[in-house]
Amino acid sequence: MATQSKMLTPEEFASLLTIGNTRASDSAPAIPTEHSARLIALGYVADLADRLRMTTPGRHQMAAGMSNEVAAPGAALTRYPSGHPMLEKSPGNYGF
Repeated sequence: MATQSKMLTPEEFASLLTIGNTRASDSAPAIPTEHSARLIALGYVADLADRLRMTTPGRHQMAAGMSNEVAAPGAALTRYPSGHPMLEKSPGNYGF
């Protein structure tokens, strides 16, 4: 579970989504300076050549959504809750 310091406000999460959904060829997204500073400090975003770029932990945070639970690196992200029949081992499903 994420610590309190890593929890994002809904506005900060929206800024994270804005950065994550911006293509490299697009103009830089306009987000509040406080948001970019906090996202950089948390390691979710990097400032590369004066452009904000999403990091792997930032993508994990996006995938975790508003629950603010940070997904562990390499963790399988699925739409099904634990115990769902689609998650049972079967041919072609390796139990991930």
